[in-house]
Amino acid sequence: VYSGYRTRAFCTRAHSRHLTASAIDFRVDGVDNEALVKWLRATFHPAGVGYYPNGVHVHLDLDRTRDTYWVDAGDDDSNPAATQLPEWPAEEAAETTFDPPMDDPAFVD
Repeated sequence: VYSGYRTRAFCTRAHSRHLTASAIDFRVDGVDNEALVKWLRATFHPAGVGYYPNGVHVHLDLDRTRDTYWVDAGDDDSNPAATQLPEWPAEEAAETTFDPPMDDPAFVD
């Protein structure tokens, strides 16, 4: 986990869902972030999923009324806002699978 709850001093957006502990930035060792993003989008509804192809983590937030998804390559300093993408086709989401290894201590509390 890279970030969960954040105080206002550590948020770059005024209405960040990190302020209400409704968001998490994380990665799963051994799992490609692109595959993880596909799994998150197919599994959680309504949710916000952020993909950072040049980064080390993905973003998930659950305090929403509809699904949203963005990719932020972080390569344009003049416009740091993420690019909003259209809805992901359901048939593509249905083909995505990711089964967390529940016997792995990293996935068990």
